[in-house]
Amino acid sequence: MPRKHRIHFPGACYHALNRGNRREPLFLESRDYQYFLESIVLVQKRYAFRVYAFCLMPNHFHLIIEVGHVPLSTIMRSLLTRYAQYFNRKYHKVGHVFQGRYRAILCQKEAYLLELMRYIHMNPVRAGLVSRPEKWRWSSYRDYVHGRRHAFLTTGLIKAQFRDTRSFIRFHLEHDGSKDARRFERGMYPSERYPVLGEPDFMRAIKHEHEPRRRVIHKGIVRRSLDEICRRICKASGIFVAQITAMHRPREISDIRSKIVYAAMHFCEIKPSKIASFLKISPSGVTRCYRRFHLLSRKYPAMEQEVLALLES
Repeated sequence: MPRKHRIHFPGACYHALNRGNRREPLFLESRDYQYFLESIVLVQKRYAFRVYAFCLMPNHFHLIIEVGHVPLSTIMRSLLTRYAQYFNRKYHKVGHVFQGRYRAILCQKEAYLLELMRYIHMNPVRAGLVSRPEKWRWSSYRDYVHGRRHAFLTTGLIKAQFRDTRSFIRFHLEHDGSKDARRFERGMYPSERYPVLGEPDFMRAIKHEHEPRRRVIHKGIVRRSLDEICRRICKASGIFVAQITAMHRPREISDIRSKIVYAAMHFCEIKPSKIASFLKISPSGVTRCYRRFHLLSRKYPAMEQEVLALLES
């Protein structure tokens, strides 16, 4: 299915994270951690963005990134592709290094930046890797306590929130595990359907400014069997059901098949594997059909309404 577009605007701040495929290690030795950080420097030279905090763990990473005009998707694609190629080449592997698409949570910087930074810096302590955050080499905590070591890091904004280094350290050690910290941690991973972390006013503003303007028809709102979907769409299109699964199909039949696939997946939430078996096509063929109709429906929104009307009639 098509991926949901990230919310993007200049100045947007994200908590970006990903883990190794099948939760396997991303970093096997010090040079791997170093290469990932060097990659951030190179990508930052190409696309202007700010990094406020980071933490690289053995099998995952956390970044707090503020973007400019280049969207986060472009930045992360460049960074993760570069590291994946390095990792596979070095360890003689093939296939995915990361577990699917990275996760990105849009954050209200004014309200959540400090809490998010603390959560990221305390990750190695919670995982039992070290007893204190300054003992973990692969985070930005040392940059804030001992002076900036990584050129890509922007520390001024966060440092300005503390009177001195001691207050910064106390913020991490004394507040970690507090009621406020636990409450923040429980809510810091919002639903992937709407990955935004902020105060109610911020959430409303983001939804108003960046949600699609056209009416969204939600998934899973109609209950129909595959056979029923196929018969309804074929009848409305003036063809026989048998023509949909025929070995040789003209273009107009392929378009109708795409409509059937879209209706089944989007409105009735039928699994692609079941659709593939019913229509006698491969799972990748189902994906292509879905994408084809999805692109057409974005260009001509009435097409989606027509399919829904056929299913509901």
